Amino acid sequence: MSPLRLLIPRKALGEAKSRLAAHLGDEPRRRLVEALLAAVLDAARHCPAVAEIWVLSPTRPPSPGGVRWLPDRGRDLNDALARALGRLVPGSPLPLAVVAGDLPLLAPADLAALAAWVAAGAVVLAPDRRGEGTNALALPAGVAMRPRFGPGSLWLHRAEAARQGREVALLRRPGLAFDLDRVQDLVELVALRPHPWRTALGPEWTACP
Repeated sequence: MSPLRLLIPRKALGEAKSRLAAHLGDEPRRRLVEALLAAVLDAARHCPAVAEIWVLSPTRPPSPGGVRWLPDRGRDLNDALARALGRLVPGSPLPLAVVAGDLPLLAPADLAALAAWVAAGAVVLAPDRRGEGTNALALPAGVAMRPRFGPGSLWLHRAEAARQGREVALLRRPGLAFDLDRVQDLVELVALRPHPWRTALGPEWTACP
């Protein structure tokens, strides 16, 4: 199984999931962000293909041993990721994947598939459920690419890879596609897997589709 390095970006707790602020108070949002990151880290720790785990965050996240921290000193995600890639990619024999920290259904098998696909030499993109965003970007060893996360990032990443003459592969898996951006995503998640998400959100959480 081809080894893979993971880079997981996380915003400051006070800024994360701001689009859910109308439905979640500050404390439930903080618990949700921490639970989401814990789920992604758990999948990574149980995937034999993952050789290293890095978290890019303004503050050191509470995490188990073996998880490394990269300080994020800026406010722009793509700038921070570009700096992180500039540090991690040069000289490394391993491919690197940027994986979103809000994938509650992520499984070790999803990361193993990501490792297998990028080992073939292509830039691998995992689209979100709407086919517009990018929930994972995997780069072959020694390859650096300007991150384009944000609205329409799937098209922007494909265009950036084409500009560099890189082959692109799209990896569509439920665990990589299901992210949390809207209140409807929360409703679906709690319906699919009530715990620990109901606990993370707290009894005060009320959400309407």
